[in-house]
Amino acid sequence: MYPAFPVFPADHQCAPLRFTHCLNQSFTATYTTVSAHYDEQYFWLEFACFEKYPQPDYRFVLRFGEQPTELWLSSSQSKLIEGAVLLRDGGENLEGIYWGAKLGLPLTGQTLLCHGGSVYLCYDRAGECSSPFCDGWGRMEIVLEEKGKII
Repeated sequence: MYPAFPVFPADHQCAPLRFTHCLNQSFTATYTTVSAHYDEQYFWLEFACFEKYPQPDYRFVLRFGEQPTELWLSSSQSKLIEGAVLLRDGGENLEGIYWGAKLGLPLTGQTLLCHGGSVYLCYDRAGECSSPFCDGWGRMEIVLEEKGKII
């Protein structure tokens, strides 16, 4: 059983997942997080990577379910599905210098996303991978809301 990652409606705060599990033998720590929510049109993933000098091949990798479709994004490049929205972010705050992105995957006609489906998520830093999940795999638990109550 994969650990669950709850995803709430857009008006709820969701604690970010930290990329703390090393998936390779050697690993240079980079503070990286992802948060998720959804609205009427998109499933949103917000990435933040506190790294002063990211290389174009340092990337977030996503796979939904057991499908071979792989999405990825780096500080300057991406491979996404049709209809996806990518908004880049970055700068400096009290945590340090970061690059980030907000990725919107369309909900209409979306075959990648399904309620409670498994997801592979990692940050690949030139072959050194980390993930919020110990083996890279987790579950997205979509939390529906009805009249102000979580159901």
